[in-house]
Amino acid sequence: MKLHPMSSRIARIASSICQHSRRQVIFGAATTLGIGLAEPVRAQAPGLLRVVNSFEFRTLRPSETGFTFTRTGVAATLVATDFDGRIVPALAEDWVSSPDGLEWWLTLRAGVVFHDGTPMTAELVKASFEKLVPQSLFLKSADIRSIETTGRQIVFRLERPFGPFLAYLADTSVFVLAPASFSAQGEVAAVIGTGPFRIARANLPRELMLARHDGYWGRKPAFAQVQYDAVSNGETRANIAAAGDADLVLNIPTPSLARVGAGGRMRTTSAVIPRTHILMPNCAKPQFADARTRRALSLAIDRAGIAGSIMRNPSLAATH
Repeated sequence: MKLHPMSSRIARIASSICQHSRRQVIFGAATTLGIGLAEPVRAQAPGLLRVVNSFEFRTLRPSETGFTFTRTGVAATLVATDFDGRIVPALAEDWVSSPDGLEWWLTLRAGVVFHDGTPMTAELVKASFEKLVPQSLFLKSADIRSIETTGRQIVFRLERPFGPFLAYLADTSVFVLAPASFSAQGEVAAVIGTGPFRIARANLPRELMLARHDGYWGRKPAFAQVQYDAVSNGETRANIAAAGDADLVLNIPTPSLARVGAGGRMRTTSAVIPRTHILMPNCAKPQFADARTRRALSLAIDRAGIAGSIMRNPSLAATH
């Protein structure tokens, strides 16, 4: 049995904190992700994990804030990806496709309940998909012709073969929601998911208070509550990390990493994760109509200089 990757990672971190009575900080910037350990600088509220991240959540619409709700363990998709980018089970425990690639049969995990106590059935998953797919970020491109159910299976029939369909089911804008999540107009009015944490309080756009979902099908979280604070300013997040005022801090700007580490409260490490920033000229404008102009602009960009100044590693520069 496999957990959603980020839920699994947070569970392992939470267990480590409980075992060693230490504070931890996760930080990253552009293409880095690090993890560090630090002794507590103040008494921690029993059973509470405080997380600080950069992503604000201005609405409850999954197409805009689905990443936040899946990564905090509130909601889950049918499949997920592991740390090596492989597709792994989530709410669906198994799957098979037809030889022509037009049908995908996914078997749902048994015993899953939503945060309001409603058992998850194939019919409810279908209803959730039918509401969310039209406004999804990626899955709407898969040309789903129909969604049907049979027992614990949900069947997707496509207009055309679509090889990456399974990966598209990991789209965080199409996680599975309980019927009570939707208004009479079909809009998302509440995020009632199936993850290890449920929303106890939501103060948009900067605060989520999460409570442990005791009916979660997988490994139970080590903490009873999680306070998630969205802090958009990178230097403010760095100050929080340097002071040890949170258990997990994500996305600290690279120039601040040395200061955080030198404070003595954090022992930090970093690892590269894939991320891309794209600069696209508007070819509809006359100054970019000539391919030679666009080529000259591309050649003028000092990619190694950008990577060296921001990431402190010129070898991370893009090649084109």
